[in-house]
Amino acid sequence: MKRLLALVLTSAALAADTPPSAPPKPAAESLADLAPFTRKIEAIRGLTFKKPVASGTQSNAEFRGFVDRELDIELPKDKAACTSRAFARLGLLPEAFDLRKSYTDMMSDQVAAYYDPFRKTFFVVHPDLPEMLLEPTIVHELTHALQDQSFGLESRMKALRGAGNEDVENAFRFLAEGEATYVMVLAALREQEIDVDKGGETLDGLIDGMSATGRDALAEQLGAMKGILGDKEATDLSSLLSSPDYLFRVLYDPYFAGQAALHKVRRAGGWAAVNELWRNPPGSTEMFLHPEKLLRERRDEPVKVVVSDASATLGPGYASACENTLGELETEILLETTLPEARARTAAAGWGGDRWRSFEKAGGGTVVVWKTVWDTDAEAAEFDQSLRAACAAQMPQGALRSPEGGGFQLWGRADPAAPTTLVARLGKEVTLVAGASVPQARAMLAALYPSLVPAPAPAKP
Repeated sequence: MKRLLALVLTSAALAADTPPSAPPKPAAESLADLAPFTRKIEAIRGLTFKKPVASGTQSNAEFRGFVDRELDIELPKDKAACTSRAFARLGLLPEAFDLRKSYTDMMSDQVAAYYDPFRKTFFVVHPDLPEMLLEPTIVHELTHALQDQSFGLESRMKALRGAGNEDVENAFRFLAEGEATYVMVLAALREQEIDVDKGGETLDGLIDGMSATGRDALAEQLGAMKGILGDKEATDLSSLLSSPDYLFRVLYDPYFAGQAALHKVRRAGGWAAVNELWRNPPGSTEMFLHPEKLLRERRDEPVKVVVSDASATLGPGYASACENTLGELETEILLETTLPEARARTAAAGWGGDRWRSFEKAGGGTVVVWKTVWDTDAEAAEFDQSLRAACAAQMPQGALRSPEGGGFQLWGRADPAAPTTLVARLGKEVTLVAGASVPQARAMLAALYPSLVPAPAPAKP
């Protein structure tokens, strides 16, 4: 789906760096004949559409119904609620945050058009979109149709839905949305008669600038586009800029960071190198955050991490609730909630694998165990210290902290039954336990890493 905010920001960036184009055609004319767009995409991408792409329009109500049906498959209400509680414990989302509703509202309010690989149809939700936004939308979504016809989006999406690994899903979005955004930008530049093959440094600067744009700059660009969008659309999009970092970056990084990564891949190996990514998709966001890893003959594949069922350790009534993988992208986002951006990104680099699992007791709260593995001991130590700094920053006034030593640190309160946070490191592994009481956290530590549990003090004579 083409996020309208991503489209607006892309259009604003292109408008600032290119001369004005010829007067646009009426929107109805653009939608009536998609052949000029498919030919344009074929010329850029070096692939051929196997058949014409079916198209149609949907009302906002019809599209919202589609969103609800998709989320019933990808993010059912029970799963969304469980994930929201777990992410609140980890610090990725505020307490009592309604993740399902937020996804529904964000997608319904700002998707201009989308390609449905299951119905093989390109749908336009906002046919009244200004032409300078509508034409790039068509190019972006028809690129998804070309991906589907060339590499099979439907089968890939079905496999992802059953993977139970959000990092793998995010990595796929980096590939699919990053490429569609890239083709959209290249098509717009060609319309301005800019040779994207010869103007390498100019294109490098444009792509890098788009991927590095912060929220303040995005808000400024959106303000500049207000006259084109209209007050309602601009207000809806402005509210999205204030959404939690987790939501904002998971939804938008695939467009801009994905585009930047694929640009580097194409510059190094042409579109053939991009095609190879489709044949052998990267298995983690780490590779897109460090595009040089996409170019290596041997990839740095994620380590499979397992968090065993610790219900018995926590006590009667607890049961395993939900689990998933954050990946480097979401690890970085988590650290950035309390640490400076540069430190968070440095600490998240070197990620090797992770898994979180939540445990719940009716009326008794949520406990989350998050186990991470790092490429080297030194990188694990760096992440360990950064995670402890992030945890300390989140602790309320009056929180108690256990002494350093033994490879772990426990934050709690005078009341041993109050929720605590435990961070433990052993070699390349760093584990966080959030939401357990002091006795539960220590029992968890003993179960996970017996060698880290301090020996009891010798009895006094």
